[in-house]
Amino acid sequence: DASRKFNISKYEMREPVELNVNFEVEDGKLTLNLKMTFVKRNHPVAKTVSVTGNNEMNLSPGSTTLALA
Repeated sequence: DASRKFNISKYEMREPVELNVNFEVEDGKLTLNLKMTFVKRNHPVAKTVSVTGNNEMNLSPGSTTLALA
């Protein structure tokens, strides 16, 4: 459950203020960085998650970023 992962209530997760996703492919690994900003008690609160895995599909090296506000 995402609300437990980010330590944010389900109600506050319904309307994120900002979303930044960065996906990087290097020689042997994939890295996904996710930053979400929520409003908690009228203050912005940023929560981040970073995941790294093996590049088993032999994707070509590169980087992609997505930002929504």
